[in-house]
Amino acid sequence: MAEQIISPGVFTRENDLSFLPQGIGAIGAAIIGPTDKGPAFVPTVITSFSDFQDRFGNLSSTTYVPQTVQEYLRNAGSVTVCRVLAGGGYTFSLNSVEPVGVIAGTGGATAGTFATGKIVFQHVPSGSVAAGGSDEISIGGVDFTFVSESAGLTNTATQIFVEFPGTTTTNATNLTNAINNNSTLHGLGITAVADTNDVQLSGSAVGLLSITVTTGSGGDTTATTPNFAVPTSITGGTGATLNGGLLLGLIYPSKVAGATNPSLETSVMAPTSGHVISSSFAFHVKGTGASSQTVGQFSASLNPANQDYLFNQLGYNSNNSKTGVNTFAGMPGYTYLNFKKLQEPILGTGNLTGYGTGIGSGSVVSLARMSSTDCEFKGLDSPKTEGYGYATTPFIQSQLFNGVGKDLFRFHTINHGRHLCHEYKISITGLQEPADIDGVEQYSRFNVLLRRTSDRDSSVSLIESFNNVNLNPASPDFISRRIGDRYPEYNENLDKVELLGNYPNVSPHIRVEVAESVTEGSYSPKLSPKGFKALRNTFNTQSLSVNCTFPSSSFEGVQTISSDGTYDGKGYLGFKFIDKAPDNENFLQPVPTNVTELNIAGAFNVENFSGHPSSSLWSGSLSASLTATGEGGPTANQLKFSVPFQGGDDGLPPWRVQNIGGQIANNMDLI
Repeated sequence: MAEQIISPGVFTRENDLSFLPQGIGAIGAAIIGPTDKGPAFVPTVITSFSDFQDRFGNLSSTTYVPQTVQEYLRNAGSVTVCRVLAGGGYTFSLNSVEPVGVIAGTGGATAGTFATGKIVFQHVPSGSVAAGGSDEISIGGVDFTFVSESAGLTNTATQIFVEFPGTTTTNATNLTNAINNNSTLHGLGITAVADTNDVQLSGSAVGLLSITVTTGSGGDTTATTPNFAVPTSITGGTGATLNGGLLLGLIYPSKVAGATNPSLETSVMAPTSGHVISSSFAFHVKGTGASSQTVGQFSASLNPANQDYLFNQLGYNSNNSKTGVNTFAGMPGYTYLNFKKLQEPILGTGNLTGYGTGIGSGSVVSLARMSSTDCEFKGLDSPKTEGYGYATTPFIQSQLFNGVGKDLFRFHTINHGRHLCHEYKISITGLQEPADIDGVEQYSRFNVLLRRTSDRDSSVSLIESFNNVNLNPASPDFISRRIGDRYPEYNENLDKVELLGNYPNVSPHIRVEVAESVTEGSYSPKLSPKGFKALRNTFNTQSLSVNCTFPSSSFEGVQTISSDGTYDGKGYLGFKFIDKAPDNENFLQPVPTNVTELNIAGAFNVENFSGHPSSSLWSGSLSASLTATGEGGPTANQLKFSVPFQGGDDGLPPWRVQNIGGQIANNMDLI
């Protein structure tokens, strides 16, 4: 009891503070803004800049947040960071934002009809000096400049010099030769034929090319005596007719400053040999917001061994249109998907019979734009209004029952963003299937490994592991209890963010979602993780104007770490990552949210494969009962497999410009 001391005119009281609650720990300043990675809209206490780098990324040229955190922590012990990430997602649709698909056609495809046009020389062009010819005819963005003397002048892909002598017939012949001269590399995909004073044009089977007179006295085609009579475009052509096709690549619009909806809808491809895939062709990638950019016009091929390989010329970065710090006027499109390894056998003698009637060296290649079906990207299983999303694995499935596995669980990243698919992968190892005890079925046990996507089976880069987990909801080793399953979600009715799930997240990187039949205990304890559900395609081929198939993902069914297939116990089955199958990188992307299109490869399950014949272990079907030695069935080491993440998304259109330097503050309109 506190002591009370009484003195004349003075009253004192001793307060016992020993039972007061502990003070709130320091959280530092709150810094809110965009970062390169991390959880969106989750306040996170950071105690060091290395901690910030691990959770939210490094210093960036597009946001001040990392620099602010770094400077603040020089004089403080902690800071609270809240990542802002939203953009509403993005949608590809007809007559709006359109990508371009490159399609290989199966048997029965025809080349289509060519478009035509005519230029008539009514008078001799104007101009007298070599470098300053006064008349120009622009065809598809390529200027044919008439000069009195072409000696010493260098033709480029966008400007061709044409000599004009004294007659309209000779001028028509010279222009025809300039158009047909392959050394010019103008890539128009048209041919010209001279007929007295006329130039007959044909080509551009998948679109149209504009034709205008841009300068000189010939520019006034309405005058009494104009030098030229020209069509406004080469029109009337039709694209190749395909009985079916295979998607070889997908070209997205590059970043364009000030263009809300850049599109590549008027891109054209004009192969010289009836659209035969093995030949080179003229290619012009263009469209709304990019139609004036002649840099997207070149000669190309689909042979990865050639210098003019289409997708290498386009590049793989959405910034490939950048010509300055904050200016964009370069290549109007970039390679988003490229099934490069698939193109090599197509160009050879063999047919890809797994895709319909087969695709070989004589197949037709064509372009596909958007159809009336949209392809929407607004975050996989995430708030659709915000558009961003975490990455997730397909459902891990059990052993086969009548050829089909049962959904058991899947993993989601705690962070959000498109980079996550290239950062993490999951491996399932160490499977144990205990015998019954006193007639009571025992739950299977297994290990969950979180690995870096870039590692190899021969040299595993382990981020974290959870060993001996199970699917028994009453067990302390229940997978949800060991890893955690909580996640934030905005409740529109309550106007607040709620934390859902039953178990705190032990992992700072992933959480687990367990199938309802598992949590309810309605599945047999004997169910074991043996495979995973089919991957989702990363673009909806139903949205393209040409009927085509999205290529198959590649699975590993042989325990090996090398390309020759020799046995190695370090090898994992399951999804082949890019060290084994580079084309599989096309699946580590955001996935459409409006249409669920599962890949034709279907589900993976170890029970569909056999043990390696040279392993000295079990060489029969991996559906046999698990043993410790491999003498009467496979060992646990023979059943391990890996699975990828898909669907992480920033919610920002890839063509949106993120400013740097003095204009960095303008990025706030992206969030």
